[in-house]
Amino acid sequence: MNSESLTAMLKSIGAEYLENTKEEIMEALSQFHDLIVRKDFYVGNDGVRELAICFCGTIPVNYMGKTYNIPICIYLLKNYPHVPPICFVRPTASMIVKPSSNVDSNGKINVPYLTEWHQSKSDLLGLLQVLAIVFGESCPVFNKPANSRPFASQQSASFYPSDNVMNDDFARRNRRPVPPIPNQPDPSVCLPGPPYPLGTPYPIPLPARYPPYPNAVAHSSNSALPSCPRGSSSVCHGTSSAGFTSYPSVLNRSCANNSLNTTGTIQPEHIRASMLSAAEDLLRKKLREIIGRTSAELHSLRRSNEELELSKNKVKTILQDIADEEARLKTVASVYKERSELIDSILENVSEDDVKIDDAIDTTAPLYRQIVKCCTEDATLDDTIYYLGEALKKGKLELEPYLKLVRELSRQQFMQRATMQKCRIVAGLDKE
Repeated sequence: MNSESLTAMLKSIGAEYLENTKEEIMEALSQFHDLIVRKDFYVGNDGVRELAICFCGTIPVNYMGKTYNIPICIYLLKNYPHVPPICFVRPTASMIVKPSSNVDSNGKINVPYLTEWHQSKSDLLGLLQVLAIVFGESCPVFNKPANSRPFASQQSASFYPSDNVMNDDFARRNRRPVPPIPNQPDPSVCLPGPPYPLGTPYPIPLPARYPPYPNAVAHSSNSALPSCPRGSSSVCHGTSSAGFTSYPSVLNRSCANNSLNTTGTIQPEHIRASMLSAAEDLLRKKLREIIGRTSAELHSLRRSNEELELSKNKVKTILQDIADEEARLKTVASVYKERSELIDSILENVSEDDVKIDDAIDTTAPLYRQIVKCCTEDATLDDTIYYLGEALKKGKLELEPYLKLVRELSRQQFMQRATMQKCRIVAGLDKE
């Protein structure tokens, strides 16, 4: 899937963290090639349908020295990675789910990596790697058993077969009494088995030549899926519906061949082997959690390191820009300093004598000089007439002298204005 198609798909479900989600999906697809991405509706426990991104396909799992493809389905809601993904085991028609502490009877996956999910420390690739490790220790699916077959006189055999898988239908017809077990192993590391109340006969395992169940799904290397989910040295236990202590249905091969007496009773060696198996499974579970958590932390640290490297390059660019700007400002400051020193030296050499304004300000041509002169005289005469009128109002001047002065000043003002008008026409400042 290309980046454009994935971006359009994420936009169609209203993904809130589009870029981060797209980056995690592309990274996961680069490592797990058998997974495909599509849109699908996820129906929650409350019955609400929500459009989500669905991961469907298989992941390779190394189980008991062989590689199997385990079918899974992962839903990414629109607010991922703020909320953890929802994971399921999706068995085919020839498989059934093996319930355990990590997978319930409906196939929903619940591993510590999901319960301790953190949006800044957890990601999709880390989850898939943890699932591969967890399923490698306890296979979540196994093949459905074939139909029961009739047996001959071999049913009375009391020895244990080389295969640890037991046929429940055959076991129900061949039972022998077994005393109760003093201490039951830790239920968190036990695989589910058929319950047997106190006083019921102990089932006899199949003969060694009984054919195994047919394989349902195999890896590309033709490795068959295990017919029964079990560890190499684990003991299966169940819980009776009547409240009695259950009994082991499968024993370790070496213990079965060497320590079981002819009466079929459980010996201390069997109890010790069961306790050792329980302790081993508990240690394996803790080790899986530690490995998964460490792998997730390592992946998070790698992503943080990449982000820090990008930030480092940005900081280097910013520092280089600051250095260039500093050099430019130093150059400008040097120029300003030189100009300031030049102005100071000029001011020191300037004479302290009063400068005549008329000499300091002059026009570029005599015609313009005449216009300026006429304009200033006109303004002066206008001010003089104004103040003569003010003096008349206040009684400081008689009417006759006032009229005589105003008549004379008005005549001069008329001449100045006429001269200024002609000069402006000659200079081309006014149109005729």
